[in-house]
Amino acid sequence: MDQMRSVPLENASLVEALKKQYEALGHRTGAQVEFRLGDLPPNETLLPGSQQAILRVAQEALANIGRHARANNVTVSLGSFIDRLELRIQDDGAGFDQLQARRGAGITNMRARAEEFGGNFNVTSGPGSGTTVVLSIPYAPTVPSLEHRKRTLIYGYGATFVIVVVIAILTRPRDTRVWLAIGLSVAIIRCAVVWYRKRRARKETA
Repeated sequence: MDQMRSVPLENASLVEALKKQYEALGHRTGAQVEFRLGDLPPNETLLPGSQQAILRVAQEALANIGRHARANNVTVSLGSFIDRLELRIQDDGAGFDQLQARRGAGITNMRARAEEFGGNFNVTSGPGSGTTVVLSIPYAPTVPSLEHRKRTLIYGYGATFVIVVVIAILTRPRDTRVWLAIGLSVAIIRCAVVWYRKRRARKETA
């Protein structure tokens, strides 16, 4: 873990580090640990340090389970939901009364890590009903590459041109100018839509 502090984590290394953590918990306590991996956003859409924060929260939550929960079953889930990367750790252990429990440094640190990246942190527990820890960190939506946008424009305009030409050939000559005007209007509208979407995507990722 000390070596990982100086090396930026990516999704693959985060998953591998989580695997080592929950396997160690299973060996130490005898609990059955299940890992559920969903879709992960591209590394570049997460703020630098987000994966490290997720790993630290997982490490703290699993350590608490090993020390206090006496759980038989533990589920660790990692996946993306809409525009957030979510870590969920759930156990069927002893739990605790959230109204009477004294807030320790562990929960405070986990919440601070979430807030550092604009995320949310929540703990749900009760005596005899286990504990659920949820951390979610937002990520930026992916923006299509320039090459992808170029191909989309070329194919879109090409298809529009072919349709207009075919209609012009099949109709009477005096209607040709009408159809050409319609095709030009469609092309202008498509340009406007692409420009608007590009401008909105830049604002969302700014």
